[in-house]
Amino acid sequence: MKRACVYGLMLVTILLSGCGGSEYIEKSKKSMKLDETLRVYESAVRWGKFDLVYSFGKLEPGERIELPANLSEIRVTRYNVMSPPYAEDEKTVSQTVDIRYVNVDYQIERSIQDDQVWEYDEELVRWYRISPVPEFR
Repeated sequence: MKRACVYGLMLVTILLSGCGGSEYIEKSKKSMKLDETLRVYESAVRWGKFDLVYSFGKLEPGERIELPANLSEIRVTRYNVMSPPYAEDEKTVSQTVDIRYVNVDYQIERSIQDDQVWEYDEELVRWYRISPVPEFR
């Protein structure tokens, strides 16, 4: 009798876990995509690949990316996530990062607080940065 109750409870648990399962999988995929996007973005900033950094922004059709002229002089020395990704709603996430960098012409380390806002595009299955990229001066 006890064995039948245990099997019955297991069956109910399995059936209930199936409810809403596809929603959980979609959220999980979205979350994994966000983690991947933030990792690649951090790496691009850290290694000075600013053309890649600016490609994370959402552009209108026909709009082109114009990189600031001084970016070739910038060397990032630190990328520190101050507040981890926080979901404002189902499609919008924000995080705050401290970026330290040196302009090689002046050899003075500076710091920028980068308040990032990211938005998920379900159609393209991609996260875009909707806040402007900070200016390195």
